[in-house]
Amino acid sequence: MNKWHKLALRELALMFGIFRQPAATIAALRRETRWLIPFGMLLLVVFINARLTQEIAALEFDDLLQSLLQFTGEGEALPEEDPLAAPDLMTQLLLLGGVTLLGRWLLALLLRFVSRVFLRREVSFRLLFTFSIYLGYIHAAGIILRLPLQLLSGSVRTTLGPSLLLRQPTGFIQYFFAHLDLFHLWEAGLAGLGLGLLTETDDHLRPAVIVVGFYLLWNILGALSASAIIG
Repeated sequence: MNKWHKLALRELALMFGIFRQPAATIAALRRETRWLIPFGMLLLVVFINARLTQEIAALEFDDLLQSLLQFTGEGEALPEEDPLAAPDLMTQLLLLGGVTLLGRWLLALLLRFVSRVFLRREVSFRLLFTFSIYLGYIHAAGIILRLPLQLLSGSVRTTLGPSLLLRQPTGFIQYFFAHLDLFHLWEAGLAGLGLGLLTETDDHLRPAVIVVGFYLLWNILGALSASAIIG
């Protein structure tokens, strides 16, 4: 068995392990912190999803922009003859890569903040960043399962959660539940549990509750903004 074959088998084991045996997978990440392959696979899923949903995303972006213009008192109709031009493939790939990498970096930064402030433990940022990249497999699974629902509903805001029952949310409470996603909750909960394992805390549930709390807080802020701008 050559080097590349072993590497492929290792990555497959880690990819499925983050779903089936997260504790063993996190233990494996302690010994080796490579992240380029899982990041590439995550980026591939994000890129394909963006290409398939770019038309409905562009329409929703126009609606959001119109709402923002009205909210700021500068509501003017967007010129139909000058639509937003879609970027070329390479530009879109670079943009998505940068945004995806930034999102994983921010998650690692949040985990480090929780470990230092709430748990009083120290974990290397490189390990936390690698862990956040592998958590991206859960994020990718959510993207894949949401894709057919988004194409059918004609909205990229469709999530695997209460939004399936809320066709046109209005008000803070409805926006809050509309943005909840089972895969986001799963990722946040596993991020906290994994942080408990990495910091070797006695109560692994505590960091999970903290990280999920931050996710809910972010969702609350998003719902407040949506209810204020869109109504």
